[in-house]
Amino acid sequence: MRSYFLDSSALVKVYSEEEGSSRVRAMLRGLTTVPAISRVVVSVLAHPETASALGQIMTGPHAARRGFGAYDRRRLPEVIARQLGEGSRMKVTPADRHMDAAAALVWKHRLRGADAVHLATALAVRDELEEPEFYFVSSDVALNRAAQAEGLAVIDPAA
Repeated sequence: MRSYFLDSSALVKVYSEEEGSSRVRAMLRGLTTVPAISRVVVSVLAHPETASALGQIMTGPHAARRGFGAYDRRRLPEVIARQLGEGSRMKVTPADRHMDAAAALVWKHRLRGADAVHLATALAVRDELEEPEFYFVSSDVALNRAAQAEGLAVIDPAA
């Protein structure tokens, strides 16, 4: 089974039409096959970060080009909460137990705090799952560089 850890920049692509969206959506489709052919993991931090990014996109000048209309502005918060909430097919990991590791990654790789939380959580999940195919999925160049330096296989869906 393939396991994918999505940071917020990757998760936004599930809902927004942008470069790499189809690639991330294909990863999620693997959750619904019987048997499931993939596992998707996100940090609990992904929910508020994704909501923030999508809120900015939906109220911006290019909302329609990115696939958003008035209906989406009303319904998307509920959809995301359901998809990342209890009973979700995605595994949502708590981030608080990874904060010390995240702080160390900030110092080591000069990352932003939230990015370090995603990376620390992904590293812990990789070690817990012991999957032969575990991928860190992000469109953040600096974060991807740090993930590779920490030994993660990285997929930039927009590349």
